[in-house]
Amino acid sequence: MPFFLPKQLSGKEQIACLLLGSYYVTTLQPTSKRRRTLMDVLFLQQFLNLLTFGLWGKLGRLTHYAVDAVLISTILAGMRRSTGLTFNTERVTVGGDKDANKWIDKYLGVGEWVMDQSVAIAGSSGWFQRTR
Repeated sequence: MPFFLPKQLSGKEQIACLLLGSYYVTTLQPTSKRRRTLMDVLFLQQFLNLLTFGLWGKLGRLTHYAVDAVLISTILAGMRRSTGLTFNTERVTVGGDKDANKWIDKYLGVGEWVMDQSVAIAGSSGWFQRTR
C-alpha cells in the first residue's frame, strides 16, 4: 500500500509517519496538536529504547510470552483440580539437573496461585453462583 504523506510535514516527521504506518499517515492533520503529540511519543519511545539498550522495543513481545506461560500454567492447574491429573515433573530431565524440577514446580505453583485468585474473585462477585 503506498504512503501519501502531507507536504506540510518536515522530513523527520515524514520518516516518523512512514515508521508508524498508514493509519497515522491518514489520520495525521498537519495543523493540529496531533503532530506534536505524535513526535513526543516517538521521541519517548526512542529515548526509552536507548536507555534500555534496545529492550524497550521487545517489551511487548516479552509480556505476551509471559502471559501465555501463565495461562498454560493456569490451564494445567485447572486440569489438576477438575480431573486429578498432574504434570509429572520427574519425567523431565534437563541435562540431569534436579534444579529444573524445582523451577517447573514453581512455574506450576504460579498457575495454582492464579487459579486461587480467580476463584476467590469470582466467588465474591455477584456474577457467579456455586452449584455444588
